[in-house]
Parts: sequence; C-alpha cells; structure tokens
Amino acid sequence: MNTFVFDTNGKCLYSMNYIVEAEAYPDAGKVLHVEDELNPNEIWYDFEMSRLTNKTAFEEIVVTNEIQNLPIGTFANVNGSTVVVDDGSLELEVSVSQDVPVFLSHVSHHTKQVEVPCEA
Repeated sequence: MNTFVFDTNGKCLYSMNYIVEAEAYPDAGKVLHVEDELNPNEIWYDFEMSRLTNKTAFEEIVVTNEIQNLPIGTFANVNGSTVVVDDGSLELEVSVSQDVPVFLSHVSHHTKQVEVPCEA
C-alpha cells in the first residue's frame, strides 16, 4: 500500500510505500492510500471531482510577446521572477527584441519551458 500526501491545491507533496494516517499531516489537503505504485510527479488530486488524476500537457499558444490559453493559476517564471496567471494569458514586455524562456507550472499539468519571441 502507498500513501500520497497532497496540499490544498492538489499538488503531491510526499509519496511513501507504506501507510501513513492523515493525522500525521494535519495541514494536508488530502492523504490518500493507493494500491498502485504511481509516480508522484505524474499525478495530482482533483478536489472538485474527489479523485486522483494524471497530469496533462499544457496546451499553450505562443505568439509574439504573449502566451495564451493558460489555465488560471499557472505559475510563470520569467528571468527569475514568478508571476501567477489569473486571466489565461501572459504578456511580456522587453526593451530589446529577443526570445524569452518562460517556465510554466500548474498543479494539473506537466512543468514546461517555452520560448516566447518578443519584440521591443
């Protein structure tokens, strides 16, 4: 039996190949016991559906100076600064035309790096 501990957003914080009771993690969003061996980096807990779910790929759309079609709550790391996407898109401003690497993370998606072509 395996134990998975999730935060209140559904991100897997810990996985153990033995049973740990929920009382051991009082601040956790969910403590789940599962028969299967799962990769904690591939799953998340969906509180709306009350179930364990596999992460999926981002379906972002990259255009000049912008990333569109991002899920609300996506964390975007740009040049060492992290912003939270709250409206589905991220606009970038630059002083020199360049390709900007952006690291995307979201509880229900695989972490991803994209290159955004930016014009000044």
